[in-house]
Amino acid sequence: RSLIGSLRLHLSNGEHSNSVWITFGATGSLERQVPGDAVELHPFNDSYVQLSTRKGDKLFDIAHVPPAASWYSIPLDIAATEAGSYALRVTHLDLPETLRVWIRDFETQTETELRSGVTISLSLDAEGRSSAASKPAETADPPDARTPQPPSALVATPRMAKSAGEDRFALLVRSNAVASSAEDAMGRLRTELHQ
Repeated sequence: RSLIGSLRLHLSNGEHSNSVWITFGATGSLERQVPGDAVELHPFNDSYVQLSTRKGDKLFDIAHVPPAASWYSIPLDIAATEAGSYALRVTHLDLPETLRVWIRDFETQTETELRSGVTISLSLDAEGRSSAASKPAETADPPDARTPQPPSALVATPRMAKSAGEDRFALLVRSNAVASSAEDAMGRLRTELHQ
């Protein structure tokens, strides 16, 4: 297996941490498990944080993906048992000049290019929702009576804090030779997701 690059992300709240590796090579796949992948195992501890990528219905601790001929996205799954502040750091980045990677937060509509040493602050709240630390505070107005409340609102103590919804976060991978900006890639991704 010939690797052309690799990337490691580390998620921590000071007490618990987890990381994910993404390797790039000709034998990589976005849909199925291939040699070089490592399935993410569910933690046995009562308290944990989990960071993984997804291919189909499987979560991976190490994902071997193809180099970008144009662009693609990799779903990033974040789960934790404790609400609070988390730091997502780039702890290893070895990519060829022709390959660029962003993290996309679909909830806040923000993109951050991943470079060595980049840290992104996330907050997981007691309702099991996550939000970027830079997101404006929401108003304290009472909820509209016509708006159904989530089941988690009925639970006195949180059972699980995790990223809100499917595919809240994704890694956007593109070749420098194809797209002129991450927005070009995002426009195509939005079109595909809505079809």
